[in-house]
Amino acid sequence: MASKSKERKNRKKLKCTECSTINYFTRKNVALQNRLELSKHCKKCGKHELHKETK
Repeated sequence: MASKSKERKNRKKLKCTECSTINYFTRKNVALQNRLELSKHCKKCGKHELHKETK
């Protein structure tokens, strides 16, 4: 079982490309170099939009 500090290091924020709000948090494999891009439902926009990983 991973410690909480390791879980927090791998946690990434997903930001909506339309309204720029941070709606989701997810974990990412450390070996991946490129940024995550997922289509998720934005609570503010009310529709499915592209969410990109932020720092």
